[in-house]
Amino acid sequence: NEYIIKDKEFVLAAVKQNSLVLEYAHEDLRKDKAFVFAAVKQNGRALYYAHEDLKKDKEIVLAAVKQTGWALRFAHEDFKKDKKFVLAAVKQNGLVLLCAHICVHKDLRKDKAFVFAAVKQNGTALQYAHEDLKKDKEIVLAAVKQSGWALEYAHEDLKKDKEVVLAAVKQTGKVLEYAHEDLKKDKEIVLAAVKQIDGWAFTEMKRKLVKEIKDRSFCSPSAIGIIMSVGMLVFSFAWTRNIDNITVLGE
Repeated sequence: NEYIIKDKEFVLAAVKQNSLVLEYAHEDLRKDKAFVFAAVKQNGRALYYAHEDLKKDKEIVLAAVKQTGWALRFAHEDFKKDKKFVLAAVKQNGLVLLCAHICVHKDLRKDKAFVFAAVKQNGTALQYAHEDLKKDKEIVLAAVKQSGWALEYAHEDLKKDKEVVLAAVKQTGKVLEYAHEDLKKDKEIVLAAVKQIDGWAFTEMKRKLVKEIKDRSFCSPSAIGIIMSVGMLVFSFAWTRNIDNITVLGE
């Protein structure tokens, strides 16, 4: 019904429910800046069905990105190459970085200033940086200070760097698993990691250990590995909190 697909109020209500509806809106509505602006504020993915001219409109695209970071992939290619615009989009919605491999032009992923600014917004954006920048200590430090999980994406050489690993585990103790083996034996790093591990983690590790012992022989390699992990963590936990008696296995 042509009357319905030209009805702004009706189509906007429909777009709010499902962005795909804009595909069936009258062409005049998909060219109407005020209408499309209202539509992408309701559902950023509606940008996909906007007229091509409006995909070049900065105000429209930023409104769409603010609603959902994924909307940047539907913007005109020029926006994806524009460092200032992409950073503005990141500021509007950090989720832009989650689609960086699609939304951001490859040249920007080689740009140190851009990547540095991006990882300060969201450390895990490091995964989309050029490999050379994953070796850059300044970039990686900024990333792990924002999110310890960024350590997973750092170059192997920096996983051996005590300053980098210490900064990461101070954010998230569980990322110790991504550190080089030598640093997993470093008392300062282990203690920093333990301070970030909650009680649930200990309970879960103990549960796995008990199950391993019940299911297999006590000296199986995996059981020994778990025992060593639990032993180190519980000892460190007790030491840092002045707890004298901790039962590792419980009843």
